[in-house]
Amino acid sequence: MDIIITVGVLLGIAVYFIVFKMGNVKFWKQAAKNPNLAFDLISKDPTWIIDDGTKNVDSEKYNGPFLLYVPKLNATVKIYGEFDSIEVSQERIMEVLKNS
Repeated sequence: MDIIITVGVLLGIAVYFIVFKMGNVKFWKQAAKNPNLAFDLISKDPTWIIDDGTKNVDSEKYNGPFLLYVPKLNATVKIYGEFDSIEVSQERIMEVLKNS
């Protein structure tokens, strides 16, 4: 019985990290294929906050941080997405990325 509980807890933790901490893996893989365009699209969308180290991000309102290496900046940026609209924004950005 202890093994079943332990496995259940470990699966719960894994699901938490995959869903809530990694975000939409498909989206981030697509963004990594064209990071400059993804950065441009994300930076123009009010769903997202790009943290330059000076912002206090409300963790109850925003998911993240997500890290994206942006070649044109020669830097990895921290990105946070608003819980209420992140999925819609990701779908919209993915469509543009797929067609580029």
